[in-house]
Amino acid sequence: MIHNGSKDPVINMVNYLANSSGGADAPRFYAFIEVADDPYWTWKYAGKNYAAVSYREDPVPDIYSDDDPAKEQVQIDKGRVWVVSLGGSDNTSYIKRFHSKKKMLDWMLKTKLIKVDESYLWWNS
Repeated sequence: MIHNGSKDPVINMVNYLANSSGGADAPRFYAFIEVADDPYWTWKYAGKNYAAVSYREDPVPDIYSDDDPAKEQVQIDKGRVWVVSLGGSDNTSYIKRFHSKKKMLDWMLKTKLIKVDESYLWWNS
């Protein structure tokens, strides 16, 4: 169950992301990270664009996104099996794949501004 009783959209978003009812295999919310440009899918707050960044604790060696399966399979075949998801205010979100858990965690810790490029895969969240 997700508490959604606030009139403040910030609190409602935090409540949604803090919900752990997805079970042990569900993505873990990490942080809101600013997104470059003005994409329609981001979550707007205080004049800036943000994505809710979540990660998987275990590798995901299967197709996870709703993007072109062949495009994602190329990344999987290259060993990119660690997944970060970028959620916004629309059903359109993105995932980014990494070669190792360390690279994934380093990216999350060091990234201050996300610039979505061709390496990201579309995901209907």
